[in-house]
Amino acid sequence: MRCATRRRGASRPPREAGRGRRPPRWFRCRECPSAGEWWWVQSRRDRDGARGGRQERTREWGRLSSAGRCPLGRSLDRDATSAPILFPMQPPDIPDQLSTHLTLRTRWSDEDNQDVLNNAVYMTLFEEARHGYFSALGLLEEGKFPFLLLQTNIRFVHPGRGGQDVRVEIGTTHLGRSSIRQAYRVADTDGTLWCEGEAVLVVVDAQSGSSRPMDSHFRAAVEAHEGLA
Repeated sequence: MRCATRRRGASRPPREAGRGRRPPRWFRCRECPSAGEWWWVQSRRDRDGARGGRQERTREWGRLSSAGRCPLGRSLDRDATSAPILFPMQPPDIPDQLSTHLTLRTRWSDEDNQDVLNNAVYMTLFEEARHGYFSALGLLEEGKFPFLLLQTNIRFVHPGRGGQDVRVEIGTTHLGRSSIRQAYRVADTDGTLWCEGEAVLVVVDAQSGSSRPMDSHFRAAVEAHEGLA
C-alpha cells in the first residue's frame, strides 16, 4: 500500500514560496522507502489583524494532514533532506565492472569560471567513449550510426579538471528491441571517480524518423562482446 492516495492534480509541482515566506521543505516517510513517497511541507503565516496575531499553518503536499506525519499517520524523517526536489532522482545503475576502457584527455578550455570541468564536457567524454566502443566492434559503417540519444542520467562525484588524461569505462547493460542501455564511468589516472552515468539510445529509421528493430548483426556483436546472449 502506498503512503498516500494522490488526489487529482496533486502530482503537479507546488508553486514556489512567495517573497518573505519560508521556502518549502521536503521530508520522507521513514516507513515508505519508495521513490515517490516524499512530502512537501511548507509553513505559512497568515496575518489577521482582527484576531490580533499570526497563525501558523502547516500543510503537506498532496494531502492535508497533521504536521510531521504522512496521511497514514506515520512520522516523517525531517533529517532526510531539505532540498526542493519533487521526486528524488535515482542514482544511475552502474555495474562494478564495465567491459571497455579508454584513455581520453580533457582540455584546459573545458574548465568553466569555477575552475572545474564543465558538466557538458562529460557528455562529450561519453560520446567519445561510445565512438571508440562501437568502432572496436566494427559497427561504425562509413561514420554512420543508426542510434539517437534518448535519455541520460549522470551522477557527478568529484570535480574534474582540464588538461588531464582520464580513464573512461563503458559497457552495454541491456539490449531491447530497438534500444540499447549503456553505463559509463569517468575517473582520473589516480583512480578518483569524477562521474558515472548511463544512457539509453534508440535505433531510428532515417526515412521515417521513427524507431525500428535493431539490426541482427549489431545485436549479435554487442551480445558476444558483453556476454549478454
